[in-house]
Amino acid sequence: FDAVTKENVGTVAITDISTGGLQFESSVHIKGSDEFIIQFTLPDHSTYTDIIGKVVRHDKLSFTEVYGIKFLKIKFMEKMRIKRFIRRYHKLREEQRKA
Repeated sequence: FDAVTKENVGTVAITDISTGGLQFESSVHIKGSDEFIIQFTLPDHSTYTDIIGKVVRHDKLSFTEVYGIKFLKIKFMEKMRIKRFIRRYHKLREEQRKA
């Protein structure tokens, strides 16, 4: 997804997701105290909008920054859709390992 702050705009790569939050890598710096609206689309083409999140972890690597985001406000149905996505992802990975 794209990260938009008052100072910067950049592309973000989600590296982990759960029903409680997500982790992403980005070249955009986000202030640790910022709450912001998150919108993203997962590989199964399910779109999520108007989730409010807050930075709870930040690591600076050589060429990128890694952020842990806690969802502060997310609709129940969006949580359930994320949960289904994670189950399908793990099932697919398990099937690929067996093949």
